[in-house]
Parts: sequence; C-alpha cells; structure tokens
Amino acid sequence: MAKNLLQVTDRIDTFVTRHNQLTELVGDLANLQTSVDSDIVGSLNQVFNLVNQDSDFRSKFSLSFTGGDGAASYDSDTGIFSVTGPSAAEARAHISVTDAGGDGSAAYNASTGVITYTGPSASEARAHISVTDAGGDGSLAYNASTGVITYTGPTLTEARAHVSVADSSTGYGALSYNNSTGVFTLTRVTDANIRDRISVTDAGGDGSAAYNASTGVITYTGPSASEARAHISVTDAGGDGALAYNASTGVITYTGPSASEARAHLSGSAGINYNSTTGAITIDSAETRALFSAGEGIDISSGAISGEDATTSNKGIASFSSTNFSTSSGAVSVKADGISSTELKDLSTLLIKNAAGSTLKTIHGAGS
Repeated sequence: MAKNLLQVTDRIDTFVTRHNQLTELVGDLANLQTSVDSDIVGSLNQVFNLVNQDSDFRSKFSLSFTGGDGAASYDSDTGIFSVTGPSAAEARAHISVTDAGGDGSAAYNASTGVITYTGPSASEARAHISVTDAGGDGSLAYNASTGVITYTGPTLTEARAHVSVADSSTGYGALSYNNSTGVFTLTRVTDANIRDRISVTDAGGDGSAAYNASTGVITYTGPSASEARAHISVTDAGGDGALAYNASTGVITYTGPSASEARAHLSGSAGINYNSTTGAITIDSAETRALFSAGEGIDISSGAISGEDATTSNKGIASFSSTNFSTSSGAVSVKADGISSTELKDLSTLLIKNAAGSTLKTIHGAGS
C-alpha cells in the first residue's frame, strides 16, 4: 500500500486525519506481550533475540526410535532430524517364495532379491496331452515326444461307402449311384411320360372338360346361359303382390301389393272408423266417450272430465286453510301453532304419527 506521509504544508484537518490513521496502524503499545512496551523497534528486537536463541528451541524437541528396519535420530545441538530407510538386505529379508510342486519351478534369492520362475518344460507339457481315436473314417494320432497331433481325413473310398441311392423302380425316369467313382446318374422323364400320367374325366352336368394327351392341354368349357337359367326357379307362395321367373331370359319380376290389397289388412274398432275403399281413418266421438266412466270424486259430462269437491262422504278436490297449514310441492304440513287449543276443544287427545306409524307427539284437548 502507498505510504501515508505527513506534509508541513498539509491543512490542519488533513494533518489530523493522517495522524489518526498512523495511530490506528501503530496500535496500542501497552498491549505488547513483551517487557519493552514503549516503542515498536524495541519490542521487535526483543522478539528477534528470543527467536535467535537456537539452543532454547532445539532443546524443546526429542525423537524416540522404537526399532524395526531403518533408523531415526535427532541432534539437539544442530536441531537436525535424521531418518535412514530400510536397507536392501532388510527389505529382502521380508520376502520368501514357496514352490508347491508341479511342472516348472519358482525360487527366491534373498541376497539379490531376485524371484526366478521357470515354466514347464516341453516334455512336462506334452506329458499332460493325449489323443484317443474312437474309430470311424480317417484317423487321429499324437506324438508325445514331439507334441504333434496328426489328423488324417477320410479317404475317397471311405466317404463314397457312406452314400447310396434307392430307385423305387416305379414310374418314369431313373436314379443310380457308382460308389467307385462317386457319380450320381439321373435319367430324366420325358414330356410324353408326364402327359401319359394325366387324364381328365367329364362327370356330366353343365359345361364340359377334356384332355389332349398329345399336347398336354386340358380344356374346360363353362355352362351355357340356358344351362345356368335351367337351374333357377321362382315360387309365388300367395299373398299380396306377385313374383315370376322367365327361364328363357333369366328375368325375375316382382310386382308389389296394390293399394286395395294393402287397405284390406286394416280395420277400425272402439271409437275408430275405417273406410277400406278410400283408406280414410276417422274417430267416432260417441263411441270414444263411451269408453270412459266417472269414479268417486270425478265427473264426466259431454266428454268433459272434472273433479268433485271433497265432502265428509266423498273423496274429491280439497283446499287447506293457509292459517293452519302450509304446502310445498304437493306436501301438506301443519304450521307451528297452526291448530289452537280452541280448535281442539272437542278432542280429548290428538296423536301425531310419522309415515311408519310411530307416534311423534300427543296433544291433549281442553278439559282432558
């Protein structure tokens, strides 16, 4: 960092700032851990003198060698530590080699540290190999002295002896084999031989089939139009419409039901009138009304259906007092305090039950 120098020409505020910075850098001399705490140079010299006393520091160290290979020592006069690694003889003394037998050998020289491995000799290796010739064509042999395996493949005579040809002696052509030369001989079949084996039989019916043994051509003539039409027929089983077949032209003709035939299958009843000639359908009002009858609480007059007012002896249409009851989606319920004790004065006891028949509340009338 740059030196922070005081100049006599500095302004007083600059002088004060730089002086304070120098004071911060020097610190508090009273905090020095030396006997000289009045100036920095004196304190540094005291520390230097202490450090320079080598004998004091050297006497603080020691070295203990516990044995084993190599050596270690410490000179307190010079302050030098000395370490001597294991010697070659010491290192070699920790190594050994055991030859467990078998081919080859392994040995160790503790004086030189050399491990010597001698691989199996040629005779040792060859002694572990053998060859068995199981017979058959060719031969296989092994020379244990030289280590050579010799394979002699089958001779031509041996190979040919395994091949034969069986000619069934039936049909045309022939196949033969000469085991002396290994030659196969095939006598080919001629075209005439093949054609002679083919025949065609026309079993009758439509069309025809024929075979020319000289050229080998098979000729098929399909059914004629008249033969095909002769196999088709149409039966009109009755009923509306008609179905017919022309065997000369092969045309099938269908005639659908007439209007009168279709109308003949319809009829009217129970308030419905039907005209089979025109096909008109009309409603008989009187007959239709006669199909309906009035029941309890329902009146029918001139085809109009109306409800009767309910009475103590007749089921019918009833209304509920809005003071005592409330209705919602067809359900009627008693309002809170909708039935007063005055209205129940002639009743001794009123039981309110749910849909299952269980009593929900018992109300006692006046005087009960």
